[in-house]
Amino acid sequence: MKNIYSGSSVIDQIYCGEDRIKNVYLGNTLIWTLDADEPTVLVGDWYVSPSGDNANDGKTRNTAFQTINYAIDKANSGDTIVVLAGTYEIFTTLNTGTKTLKIIGEGWDDTTITRASGQNIGLVTLTNGSTIEGFTLTDGRGQYGSGVHVIDGRVSWCRIQNCYGLGNSDAFGAGVSFTNGQGTVDHCIFTGNTGNTNFRGVAIGGDSPSGEMLVDTCLIYGNYTPSTTGWGAAIGVRNSSYNITVRNCTITNNTSTMYGSVYSEGSGYVGKIVLINDVIVGNKNGSGTEMNIQSNG
Repeated sequence: MKNIYSGSSVIDQIYCGEDRIKNVYLGNTLIWTLDADEPTVLVGDWYVSPSGDNANDGKTRNTAFQTINYAIDKANSGDTIVVLAGTYEIFTTLNTGTKTLKIIGEGWDDTTITRASGQNIGLVTLTNGSTIEGFTLTDGRGQYGSGVHVIDGRVSWCRIQNCYGLGNSDAFGAGVSFTNGQGTVDHCIFTGNTGNTNFRGVAIGGDSPSGEMLVDTCLIYGNYTPSTTGWGAAIGVRNSSYNITVRNCTITNNTSTMYGSVYSEGSGYVGKIVLINDVIVGNKNGSGTEMNIQSNG
């Protein structure tokens, strides 16, 4: 049994079976179950461990590097970096840059990335079709994607929680941001994320995205906008010529002080939020609605 916190308060518990079943409860009510086969022992081109050393060659579990950024620097495009169980405090954003990489953790219950104390940084930036999978990403602080800024990539099987979006009304996506980006988020949990005044799209957001976006089989709950103004505690998109497709997701118990927990705006833009087989219920919104669409958004 794992506790999920918002600040110092336990907001739910996750029960994790050996075959990667994830049951999420609010009180005694089961609100989300995710069932998939647990991957076998991970094999990569490079390895990182909390007990590793950057003086090692990084080629095996026993000769792992100590820091993820060092492994990214050493890796070639197309490589896989396996991050062994543990907590990794980072001082600079993990950015795949010009490379296409897979960064794979040993599961969100066991492998955590968080910012080092005093660092106002987003945790991860994905480019060129890169992937991050199998982590808890927590306590990021950035303007776009405090958890992950997806310029071009995939976020899979991650728990993104307690991230804080800096900036103002031009800031989107405390959990994941598609600002000027495109890609996929699948089999993820978003909870406890928030942002500054006028922040938009707290869990997942995008401003002027550069391509199609997909959010698939995710749980988005317990996210909230600031106490004064804020739009789209779950999902918010602005000025999009591309669609964001949200399918097989549960969106519940999010709180927006203005407008809906799913929010879109942008005069003259043709992009849409496409909802397929989603459950959107029990959200608290200043407008009294679950969703809000402005202009041609």
